[in-house]
Amino acid sequence: MDSDSDFGEGDDRGMEAADMRKMADKLGKDGFRIGKAQEEEKQMQIGFDQGFDHGLQLGKVCGAIYAKVICAVDNTEMALNLSQLEVILMDTIPGDLEVCERSIRDLEQLLVKFKCDATEELKSLGELLES
Repeated sequence: MDSDSDFGEGDDRGMEAADMRKMADKLGKDGFRIGKAQEEEKQMQIGFDQGFDHGLQLGKVCGAIYAKVICAVDNTEMALNLSQLEVILMDTIPGDLEVCERSIRDLEQLLVKFKCDATEELKSLGELLES
């Protein structure tokens, strides 16, 4: 009788191979999970960066329109309409990805009430909303 076979060394080799397969499978799954998480983070960051830039430009245009109106307000009656303008510029337009034409028309009508020429800013706003 062979002394190695008495201790089941042949079985150990089979167990080692099975352990290696289990470890390779675990490492493969771990690598997939880590790689997937990294790619998801990367894609989320790209989306954030694109959205941030668009939001920044939108905020600048809305702020420029608001500043022009504030400079044009010359009486209390006109100042009462500022809340309508604030709602459009600070809530409706930035909060709605699909700004409807009605909101733009409402903004244009308010600008007429304020006797404020924001033609250039409205053009920039339209371009931003189309992109």
